[in-house]
Amino acid sequence: MRWRIYYNDDQTFCDRDGSPYEASAVGVLCIVKEDSQVGRVVLSACDYYWWDTKCETWLCGDIAGFFQYLMIDKGPKAVLFGKYVSNEEYHRCMVAALMDTDFPAKSGKHSSEAGK
Repeated sequence: MRWRIYYNDDQTFCDRDGSPYEASAVGVLCIVKEDSQVGRVVLSACDYYWWDTKCETWLCGDIAGFFQYLMIDKGPKAVLFGKYVSNEEYHRCMVAALMDTDFPAKSGKHSSEAGK
């Protein structure tokens, strides 16, 4: 498994369920994805999530990053929208993403995170 999307209604969608273009676009709380450097990365607390066709991975960001993706990157687009939920719902989702046994355990920080 390469990635899994977690939604506010406790549903999930992963690369085995379909392509990024088939994922439901609303209610995203986080996306867990495999990472060759640290095992797994969890994208969370973002307004927008998008599929980067060049890197074949999910990225996330704010409105500026979203517009940049729409205007500059060529090709088909897959955009998902984050959802504001209670702290309890968010925490439950993050625990599920961090404990997901379909992904390797996180082993450390990216080299770009070193020293933080």
